[in-house]
Amino acid sequence: MNSLEFIANQYTHYQLLGIDFFESVQWLEQLTYEEIKEFSKTWITEQQLSTCFVTNE
Repeated sequence: MNSLEFIANQYTHYQLLGIDFFESVQWLEQLTYEEIKEFSKTWITEQQLSTCFVTNE
């Protein structure tokens, strides 16, 4: 994960999203559990969920 190729790919990806890759770790460290919980309430809706059952027949 610390390879030059990985860093270059991630840097490019984040740049296209308008995010500074090297500041993203600091931003992630500042996230609180409550912020993540609140975001997750709107990130996935029930209509986007599916269920898969594995049975022994």
